[in-house]
Amino acid sequence: MSHQYRLGVGVSAHSTKGVSCIKCHGPSAEHVANEKNEVPPGRLPRGEQIAPFCRSCHSAGCPKTAARASCKGCHHVHALVDPRKE
Repeated sequence: MSHQYRLGVGVSAHSTKGVSCIKCHGPSAEHVANEKNEVPPGRLPRGEQIAPFCRSCHSAGCPKTAARASCKGCHHVHALVDPRKE
């Protein structure tokens, strides 16, 4: 099983809408080829770098709160779950 599915990406709303790892991380061929996940993806957005990727689809902000500055307060960047409920 790929790490994509271990992270929850394969069952998230992102994958059902056709959004793959490449959208945020780039093609990252070396990362994909490395089964042990020892090679990081080509792009690793952190902190406030994440929200602009979210806004590329969610231009009005969060569908529930309309927040635009940060998504990580309520959502895990991969699985779209509320981290406070994990």
